[in-house]
Amino acid sequence: MPLYLSEKINILFIHIPKTGGTTIENWIMSTGNFKQLFFSEHILEDTRVTGQHFGHETLSVLIGDINNSHLYKFAVVRNPYDRLISEFFYRVKTKDLLLGKRPEKYFSTWVENILNKYKEDNSILDNHIRPQRFFVGEDVNYFKFENGIYGIIEDLANELNIEITQTIESKKVGERKEVMWSESALRKVKEIYECDFEYFKYSKEEIITEEVNLLKRIGCKIVFYFRTKKRLIKLINLFN
Repeated sequence: MPLYLSEKINILFIHIPKTGGTTIENWIMSTGNFKQLFFSEHILEDTRVTGQHFGHETLSVLIGDINNSHLYKFAVVRNPYDRLISEFFYRVKTKDLLLGKRPEKYFSTWVENILNKYKEDNSILDNHIRPQRFFVGEDVNYFKFENGIYGIIEDLANELNIEITQTIESKKVGERKEVMWSESALRKVKEIYECDFEYFKYSKEEIITEEVNLLKRIGCKIVFYFRTKKRLIKLINLFN
């Protein structure tokens, strides 16, 4: 969770993994107005995660001496389903997952496996699997990833009176393909991320499961069959 210090205002950016945080960090530093703290590519001594992925309670202790009247706290949040999809393809891109040419086939299996591991170790994968509510306190302003990173940056620039001085480049990781959710994977997501769905007001019912998708494909084939049969009958009747 990088802390940015300047003469006019201090900013605490709650960097929740897989919510476009790197793009925002790069933009803040590109202004040349801030000194960055609590950012490390390595796990710090006596901690289990890197500094930029600390939770809200840990950060509250670390920044206790900073005058909150001059500290703007914000985070970007994301639909829990989409956040897990992004995490999956990130792991494929970085070769943490070696799943062949069609890794998307194993998505639901990975979801179930990683969420089972999360129950045993909440800090797994440098806090990448933690519910977003873990990072966001009542005093934190939050923006939704779905509204667009560039729009968020424009809103922040206006709110904090920071000039956007250069083109903002979004960091993209890997190619995302369509995935299908199993019913059991969905149940685990709804259970573990219940607090995110509720607090950030995301719908739990926006996902097409493997079973529903299969029924749709079967339905399409049935419709195609009868339409084709009907055309053939009409064509035969023309020559009779």
